[in-house]
Amino acid sequence: MIRFLQAQTGEGLVENLLAACQQGFPSFCKTINETARSQGVKHLVAGNELSLFIQTLPTALESIYGAGVSQQVAARLGKPPFELPA
Repeated sequence: MIRFLQAQTGEGLVENLLAACQQGFPSFCKTINETARSQGVKHLVAGNELSLFIQTLPTALESIYGAGVSQQVAARLGKPPFELPA
């Protein structure tokens, strides 16, 4: 999917991964909050979604794209011009 986006947009790998992360963040929030609620730890997650996203995402990206790309994406998460939806 990311390679397809690169071909379509002409943008680099990091920019396309950032766009995919932006689109996936609301689903991440929903899933992690539902899981936390079912396990009785919602108070640990509420308000910390972005930091949890930034903590877990590099591991997932690194396994596919390598440490360099993973670190670049993590460093840009939540910073202009890339902003995650509230």
